[in-house]
Amino acid sequence: MAVLWGCGPELGDADVFPNNCGAEGPVDLMELSAGVHYLDVQRAGDHYLVGYSWDGESIETYAVDRCGRDRVLVHELREGTTTRVTAGGEHALSCDEDTGQISYVDASGVEPPRSLFPDHVEGCRVVPFGRGLAAQQKEGGTVWFHPDPADPSVEPIVVTDSARLANPSWLGCYFRFDCDSWHPHGVDITAAGDELLVVLDSDELLAFSTTTHADRIVDEGPVQAMDVLTGAEHVVVRRKLGPNLVIERETGTTVEFCCYDDIEPIHRFGDWLVKGSLDSPILPKPPAWTTFKALHLPSGTLTEVSGNEAWHVVAPLTADTIVARIGPPWDVEGRAHYVVHLATGERRRVDLPGELAWAVPGVDGVFTVQDDLNPRGLHYLAGPDQSPRALLGDVTIDFPTTRGRIVFHEGVREEYEPPKPLSVMLPDERIVQLDARVTWTMAPPPWDRRWVSDTDEVVYVAQDDEGHWMLRRTVLP
Repeated sequence: MAVLWGCGPELGDADVFPNNCGAEGPVDLMELSAGVHYLDVQRAGDHYLVGYSWDGESIETYAVDRCGRDRVLVHELREGTTTRVTAGGEHALSCDEDTGQISYVDASGVEPPRSLFPDHVEGCRVVPFGRGLAAQQKEGGTVWFHPDPADPSVEPIVVTDSARLANPSWLGCYFRFDCDSWHPHGVDITAAGDELLVVLDSDELLAFSTTTHADRIVDEGPVQAMDVLTGAEHVVVRRKLGPNLVIERETGTTVEFCCYDDIEPIHRFGDWLVKGSLDSPILPKPPAWTTFKALHLPSGTLTEVSGNEAWHVVAPLTADTIVARIGPPWDVEGRAHYVVHLATGERRRVDLPGELAWAVPGVDGVFTVQDDLNPRGLHYLAGPDQSPRALLGDVTIDFPTTRGRIVFHEGVREEYEPPKPLSVMLPDERIVQLDARVTWTMAPPPWDRRWVSDTDEVVYVAQDDEGHWMLRRTVLP
């Protein structure tokens, strides 16, 4: 398949790969054996943690600096080993899954692992704040904040001794200790801007400032569940047997906006709060229910739509329109995509194929990728009155970035042989080839909740001119 290059001047390496360890083009991180049984790469500050197995019997974890100059073996995982090493925030950490003991790992290999918290940690889970980390005591009510785990002279601060025991994540935090924990009743410790939000055993919601170390009560509760909306300016609080509140953290302004839902959550898009519905909230199912609602925060104007369809909010399109997938409840194939006007609830059908793997805002519209067990088919919808425009066809979309870059390769994800070109499409639709012979690719986490990479680099496995398999990284243009 030929890849068509978009319009615009041809780009040289000096333009495409600025400040890439003083080199032009990709950087080799380490050489791999031909038969790799396991490979995982995590970003931890200025290093990558590379989990690597060539025999299937053990996993060796190496710390490799971003320019590939230094490589240190920091851990070996064998059968029966309960300690894992992976990333948490900007740091390399180890955790004993049996005890919850978390330690800081020196990526240079000079210093031995150093315990970070006075006691064991619930679920080996940490919450990052800049260079700092927060964690909750295993099966206990103490929450700590460590301002700088890399500095051995800095001690953790006690946020509270009376936190509600955190709900364990249903997804787990295996690959990273700072994973975005998920639970149908919400988690009880999470980040919101520069504050740590903790549900107390009194069911109050506490906010702790990681900059001033002061605390305050955000909501008197009783809090059943909470969530933090995009931008971290608003917190959703579901009270036990009470209303569902959206609270502005800075001013304390509170509005009722029903209801908390882990499947169709409340979204914050600019000045709007938006909520869809998967099915009727009550049984027996009535002929109609509120399927969609949008609240304009500055004016207080509320838009509601009633009916018997499922409304799945996909992505914002413009300041007052969104893309939604609407159709019969529990019948995914029977649904279609629509542009919805938030002020009126009016909708217009748009021809986007199938269920979407993801949708991410562009400069003046939204990129969408079809999900047919392999993310393919990039389209762009440039406004509420436009039709979707196909940009890339028979290619596999690896991931988008928050800066509007789309990383992709030719062919199907499962077909690793032969190696295929890896490319990126820029916001102006120019396409730049990143490497010629690639078999495996990933965006080092962290991702945001849409699985969109907020880093501007890609790590991948490529075959060099001599036939060696290399783990490489490159900066996206």
